[in-house]
Amino acid sequence: SEPLWHHGGAAENYQASMILLPTSGRGIVILSNSNDLLVGNRLMKTIFASTMKILTGEPPADQDGADYLSQHLVFNAIYLAIFLGAALPAVGLKRWVKTVQQRKTWRVVFWDLLAHLAYPLGLAAIPYVLGYPYFLMRGYIPDLYLVWMTAIGIALITGVIKAGWWLRHRRHVRPSGPA
Repeated sequence: SEPLWHHGGAAENYQASMILLPTSGRGIVILSNSNDLLVGNRLMKTIFASTMKILTGEPPADQDGADYLSQHLVFNAIYLAIFLGAALPAVGLKRWVKTVQQRKTWRVVFWDLLAHLAYPLGLAAIPYVLGYPYFLMRGYIPDLYLVWMTAIGIALITGVIKAGWWLRHRRHVRPSGPA
Protein backbone atom coordinates (compact mmCIF):
# COMPACT_ATOMS: atom_id res chain seq x y z
CA SER A 1 0.00 0.00 0.00
CA GLU A 2 3.01 2.32 0.22
CA PRO A 3 5.63 3.08 -2.42
CA LEU A 4 8.54 0.72 -2.53
CA TRP A 5 11.94 1.32 -4.05
CA HIS A 6 13.98 -1.69 -4.99
CA HIS A 7 17.28 -2.19 -6.69
CA GLY A 8 19.28 -5.38 -7.08
CA GLY A 9 22.25 -6.69 -8.91
CA ALA A 10 24.64 -9.58 -9.28
CA ALA A 11 28.27 -10.17 -10.08
CA GLU A 12 30.11 -13.42 -10.53
CA ASN A 13 30.01 -14.48 -6.87
CA TYR A 14 27.70 -11.97 -5.21
CA GLN A 15 24.12 -10.78 -5.19
CA ALA A 16 22.59 -7.72 -3.59
CA SER A 17 19.13 -6.32 -3.13
CA MET A 18 18.10 -3.01 -1.59
CA ILE A 19 14.53 -2.41 -0.52
CA LEU A 20 13.36 1.00 0.73
CA LEU A 21 9.93 2.02 2.02
CA PRO A 22 10.33 5.82 2.00
CA THR A 23 6.95 6.63 3.55
CA SER A 24 7.55 4.57 6.69
CA GLY A 25 11.31 5.23 6.70
CA ARG A 26 12.21 1.56 6.67
CA GLY A 27 14.59 -0.32 4.45
CA ILE A 28 16.90 -3.26 4.20
CA VAL A 29 19.91 -4.28 2.19
CA ILE A 30 20.57 -7.97 1.59
CA LEU A 31 24.04 -9.04 0.50
CA SER A 32 24.66 -12.62 -0.52
CA ASN A 33 28.06 -14.18 -1.02
CA SER A 34 26.73 -16.54 -3.68
CA ASN A 35 25.57 -16.50 -7.23
CA ASP A 36 24.07 -19.63 -8.67
CA LEU A 37 22.69 -18.47 -12.00
CA LEU A 38 20.80 -21.65 -12.90
CA VAL A 39 19.06 -22.47 -9.61
CA GLY A 40 20.10 -20.41 -6.60
CA ASN A 41 19.18 -17.03 -8.00
CA ARG A 42 15.51 -18.03 -8.05
CA LEU A 43 15.82 -18.98 -4.39
CA MET A 44 17.47 -15.64 -3.62
CA LYS A 45 14.66 -13.78 -5.44
CA THR A 46 12.17 -15.61 -3.22
CA ILE A 47 14.17 -14.59 -0.14
CA PHE A 48 14.24 -10.97 -1.35
CA ALA A 49 10.47 -11.05 -2.05
CA SER A 50 9.79 -12.60 1.37
CA THR A 51 11.88 -9.87 3.00
CA MET A 52 9.80 -7.23 1.23
CA LYS A 53 6.63 -8.92 2.54
CA ILE A 54 8.00 -8.92 6.10
CA LEU A 55 8.81 -5.18 5.78
CA THR A 56 5.23 -4.48 4.71
CA GLY A 57 3.74 -6.65 7.47
CA GLU A 58 2.75 -9.61 5.30
CA PRO A 59 3.70 -13.22 5.99
CA PRO A 60 6.76 -14.41 4.03
CA ALA A 61 6.56 -17.00 1.27
CA ASP A 62 7.45 -20.56 2.20
CA GLN A 63 10.94 -21.73 1.26
CA ASP A 64 11.40 -25.29 0.05
CA GLY A 65 15.03 -26.41 0.27
CA ALA A 66 14.14 -29.74 -1.39
CA ASP A 67 13.14 -27.85 -4.54
CA TYR A 68 16.61 -26.28 -4.68
CA LEU A 69 18.28 -29.69 -4.31
CA SER A 70 16.04 -31.41 -6.86
CA GLN A 71 16.72 -28.68 -9.42
CA HIS A 72 20.46 -29.08 -8.86
CA LEU A 73 20.11 -32.85 -9.30
CA VAL A 74 18.48 -32.25 -12.69
CA PHE A 75 21.29 -29.94 -13.76
CA ASN A 76 23.92 -32.36 -12.47
CA ALA A 77 22.30 -35.14 -14.50
CA ILE A 78 22.49 -32.90 -17.58
CA TYR A 79 26.17 -32.15 -16.83
CA LEU A 80 26.84 -35.89 -16.55
CA ALA A 81 25.05 -36.63 -19.83
CA ILE A 82 27.05 -33.90 -21.62
CA PHE A 83 30.31 -35.26 -20.24
CA LEU A 84 29.47 -38.91 -20.95
CA GLY A 85 28.44 -38.01 -24.51
CA ALA A 86 32.05 -36.99 -25.09
CA ALA A 87 33.89 -39.38 -22.76
CA LEU A 88 32.31 -42.72 -23.70
CA PRO A 89 33.49 -42.65 -27.32
CA ALA A 90 36.99 -41.76 -26.08
CA VAL A 91 36.96 -44.68 -23.65
CA GLY A 92 35.73 -46.98 -26.43
CA LEU A 93 38.48 -46.18 -28.95
CA LYS A 94 39.88 -49.73 -28.94
CA ARG A 95 36.43 -51.19 -29.52
CA TRP A 96 35.86 -48.71 -32.35
CA VAL A 97 39.13 -49.76 -34.05
CA LYS A 98 38.10 -53.43 -33.80
CA THR A 99 34.65 -52.66 -35.21
CA VAL A 100 36.14 -50.83 -38.19
CA GLN A 101 38.71 -53.59 -38.74
CA GLN A 102 36.08 -56.35 -38.56
CA ARG A 103 33.47 -54.69 -40.73
CA LYS A 104 36.06 -53.00 -42.93
CA THR A 105 33.44 -50.48 -43.99
CA TRP A 106 33.74 -46.77 -44.68
CA ARG A 107 30.19 -46.14 -43.40
CA VAL A 108 31.21 -46.84 -39.78
CA VAL A 109 34.03 -44.34 -40.05
CA PHE A 110 32.03 -41.68 -41.91
CA TRP A 111 29.09 -41.56 -39.50
CA ASP A 112 31.31 -41.70 -36.46
CA LEU A 113 33.55 -38.88 -37.64
CA LEU A 114 30.48 -36.85 -38.56
CA ALA A 115 29.16 -37.37 -35.02
CA HIS A 116 32.50 -36.24 -33.58
CA LEU A 117 32.19 -33.06 -35.59
CA ALA A 118 28.48 -32.48 -34.91
CA TYR A 119 28.58 -33.11 -31.14
CA PRO A 120 31.21 -30.50 -30.22
CA LEU A 121 29.87 -27.99 -32.76
CA GLY A 122 26.37 -28.49 -31.37
CA LEU A 123 27.64 -28.07 -27.83
CA ALA A 124 29.54 -24.95 -28.86
CA ALA A 125 26.37 -23.42 -30.37
CA ILE A 126 23.92 -24.16 -27.52
CA PRO A 127 25.04 -21.38 -25.13
CA TYR A 128 24.57 -18.74 -27.83
CA VAL A 129 21.19 -20.16 -28.82
CA LEU A 130 20.07 -20.03 -25.16
CA GLY A 131 21.52 -16.54 -24.66
CA TYR A 132 24.39 -17.54 -22.35
CA PRO A 133 27.62 -16.64 -24.18
CA TYR A 134 30.83 -18.20 -22.94
CA PHE A 135 32.06 -15.18 -20.97
CA LEU A 136 28.81 -15.30 -19.01
CA MET A 137 29.10 -19.05 -18.45
CA ARG A 138 32.74 -18.73 -17.37
CA GLY A 139 31.93 -16.00 -14.87
CA TYR A 140 28.51 -17.01 -13.57
CA ILE A 141 28.34 -20.80 -14.10
CA PRO A 142 31.97 -21.94 -13.85
CA ASP A 143 31.07 -25.57 -13.13
CA LEU A 144 28.96 -25.82 -16.28
CA TYR A 145 31.62 -23.97 -18.26
CA LEU A 146 34.26 -26.48 -17.15
CA VAL A 147 32.06 -29.45 -18.07
CA TRP A 148 31.16 -27.81 -21.40
CA MET A 149 34.73 -27.03 -22.43
CA THR A 150 35.98 -30.45 -21.29
CA ALA A 151 33.25 -32.24 -23.25
CA ILE A 152 33.96 -30.20 -26.40
CA GLY A 153 37.70 -30.86 -26.05
CA ILE A 154 37.32 -34.60 -25.45
CA ALA A 155 34.91 -34.98 -28.38
CA LEU A 156 37.20 -33.07 -30.74
CA ILE A 157 40.34 -34.93 -29.63
CA THR A 158 38.58 -38.29 -29.97
CA GLY A 159 37.43 -37.30 -33.45
CA VAL A 160 40.96 -36.25 -34.43
CA ILE A 161 42.37 -39.54 -33.14
CA LYS A 162 39.76 -41.53 -35.08
CA ALA A 163 40.34 -39.48 -38.23
CA GLY A 164 44.10 -39.94 -37.89
CA TRP A 165 43.70 -43.67 -37.42
CA TRP A 166 41.41 -43.87 -40.43
CA LEU A 167 43.82 -41.86 -42.61
CA ARG A 168 46.67 -44.22 -41.68
CA HIS A 169 44.60 -47.34 -42.34
CA ARG A 170 42.11 -46.22 -45.01
CA ARG A 171 43.46 -48.51 -47.69
CA HIS A 172 42.35 -51.42 -45.48
CA VAL A 173 38.82 -50.03 -45.11
CA ARG A 174 36.61 -50.60 -48.13
CA PRO A 175 33.82 -48.27 -49.23
CA SER A 176 30.34 -49.12 -47.92
CA GLY A 177 27.85 -50.78 -50.17
CA PRO A 178 26.80 -54.21 -51.40
CA ALA A 179 29.55 -56.79 -51.40
